[in-house]
Amino acid sequence: RLLLEAAASEPGTMVALGTSRDVATDLIEGLEGVVIANTNAPFQTVISGPIGGIEGALISARERGIRAQTLSVACAFHSPAVAGAETPLARLATCAVRRGGRLRPRHRHPVGR
Repeated sequence: RLLLEAAASEPGTMVALGTSRDVATDLIEGLEGVVIANTNAPFQTVISGPIGGIEGALISARERGIRAQTLSVACAFHSPAVAGAETPLARLATCAVRRGGRLRPRHRHPVGR
């Protein structure tokens, strides 16, 4: 929920590219807000960013013959679009303690079980 709230004005999207990180980096150069989100394998790189930038990356990928698959995601995870969630997530993490190998809230809601 915190990530979606942070990305509310421009949730963006993500794309898996069938190419190396180096080629993907070259592909997204100059596309505002588009970043490398993850390198899943030597020839699979995920990019993330605003829809307009991602559409530009998809066009470039097609022109270069690079396989590209839009991912079904709620927003542009691992990108500046969700950076606003950092502080609320850090606060949430400080409200938790480790017990029995599971992360549990330090304070429970009055009706929580």
